[in-house]
Amino acid sequence: MGLPLPDSGYGLRYTTTPSLQTVVLLLDLAELLVGGGFALATDWVAPEARVRHLSEVHAVR
Repeated sequence: MGLPLPDSGYGLRYTTTPSLQTVVLLLDLAELLVGGGFALATDWVAPEARVRHLSEVHAVR
């Protein structure tokens, strides 16, 4: 007594094609890894940029 299968379209293809499920899962994981990489890169660059900006502001005074 599982969930009923969708009548047509993407839902039917997704539920009946294990390879499509795998591809979608891998793409989702890749998006998470890339997003996390950008977040880490931003965190590493931000302190250096902040120090540079503050030194420039201090030099103007």
